[in-house]
Amino acid sequence: MSNFPSPRAVEAVLKSYLASQGRANAFVSVQQMPGKKDDELIYIITTESPLASQLQVFIEGRIGRRCPYAQGSFLLHGVDAKRLLD
Repeated sequence: MSNFPSPRAVEAVLKSYLASQGRANAFVSVQQMPGKKDDELIYIITTESPLASQLQVFIEGRIGRRCPYAQGSFLLHGVDAKRLLD
């Protein structure tokens, strides 16, 4: 699992993006939890609902697939989190 980025690294990329969009003090929190398989991680990205559409466009552009904002969070698999940081 060590080949996946840390939650802080994912959070830093998202906050940096929002800062470049004029939202320097935006709330973004990233938590990590194990997936169904041993080599899988899930990242739970929580943000303010007014920022969801802005982050959704950024995340989807980076990972190359849909990533809906549901129940106040985005969910990313470890491989998608790696793509987000590339």
